[in-house]
Amino acid sequence: MELDFNKKVLVRNTANHNVAFRAINTAQDIVISPSSKTPLTIAEIVSQAYAGNKLFVGIDGKGSHAQIYIDDQDTRVECGFEDPARDIKQEIVDKQSILDIFNLKTLAAFKKELPNKIKTDTEKRLLRSILENNEVNDLGKAKAAAEYLDIKI
Repeated sequence: MELDFNKKVLVRNTANHNVAFRAINTAQDIVISPSSKTPLTIAEIVSQAYAGNKLFVGIDGKGSHAQIYIDDQDTRVECGFEDPARDIKQEIVDKQSILDIFNLKTLAAFKKELPNKIKTDTEKRLLRSILENNEVNDLGKAKAAAEYLDIKI
C-alpha cells in the first residue's frame, strides 16, 4: 500500500506530561498535552522515526515503550513498528495498560510482570500517579508497585 505522506493522522501522547519536539519538515516546535491526540502529517511522523526521535521509536528503535503512539497502522508499519504478516505489534505502555496489570490474578504474577511492563522513567511516573490518585484497590499490589518504584504509600 502506498502512503500519502501529506495526509495527517493522529498521534497520541501516552505520558502524563507534555511532550515536545522540533519538527523536521517545517520550522516549528510541536507540543502534545498529556494523554491527548494531535494530527501530524505522515511525512513528519516517518521523518521523526527515521531520525531516531525516542518519543516515537522508544527504547529499542522499533517503537517499544514509546511516549508517542501513532493511531494509523499503515504509518506504524512504514516506520517499522509493526509487521502484520509476522504478527508483530508495537508495545505501548499507557495508563490503561498499567491498570491492566493490576488485574492479574496473583501477587506473584503481578510482581513478575511489573519490571517487564514498566521500564522507562515516563512509565514509572505514570505508575506513581496511579498510586498517588488511589486508582487501584488492591493494597498488596499497590505496595509491591510502590516498592518497585522505591516510594512509600
